[in-house]
Amino acid sequence: MADIKRMTRERFSKYVILMLVISFLGWLMETLVVSIPVGYYCDRGFLTMPFCTIYGFALLGIHYVFGTPDEGGRLYGRIRSRWLRYPLYYLGAALLTTMLELGTGLLFEALFHVELWTYAHRPWNFMGYVSLDYSLMWGAVITLIMKFVFPLLKRKIFSMRAKTAILLAVVLLSAVAVDFVANVIYHLLA
Repeated sequence: MADIKRMTRERFSKYVILMLVISFLGWLMETLVVSIPVGYYCDRGFLTMPFCTIYGFALLGIHYVFGTPDEGGRLYGRIRSRWLRYPLYYLGAALLTTMLELGTGLLFEALFHVELWTYAHRPWNFMGYVSLDYSLMWGAVITLIMKFVFPLLKRKIFSMRAKTAILLAVVLLSAVAVDFVANVIYHLLA
C-alpha cells in the first residue's frame, strides 16, 4: 500500500511538472507571437510568473482523452488507420481546445472581470473568446506538438528521480498557487 501511494505521488508530481513546463512554453510562445509584431513586451496570461496554465491543462487534457496521434490513447487507440486517426485527432484537439478556451474566457470574465484575450476583431468569432480560424489553427498546432514535442517532454520528465520530481512539483505548484491567489485578490480589489 505504501508503494502505491509513493508511486501515485511520484506520478502526480511528474504530471504537475509536465503541465508547468508546457505552461511555460505556451507563455513563451504567446509572449513572442504577440510582442514581436508590436515591437514591445506584452505580458501574457493571468499569472505574474511566466506560465499560461491554459496550455498545460489543455495538453494534459488532450493527452488524457486522445493520447498522442501515434498512440491513439483511450479514444482513438482502436483506430489503426493513420489516414483516419490524424484527421480525427486534429478535429478532437480543435474542438476540445475551443471548448476550454471559451470556458476559461467566460469564467475569468465572470469571476474576476478580466478579459485574458479577445478574438472580437476576427471573423467567425463567438463572444470574442473563440474564432473558427484560431480553433482550426490550434487543432493543427496541438496535433504537431502532441506528435513531436509532448512525447519527448514526457519521457524526459518521467525519467527524473522520484524525490527530485516530488520536491520540484511541490515548490513550483506552491509558487503558482500563491501567484494565482495574489492575482485573484488583486483583480477582485481592482
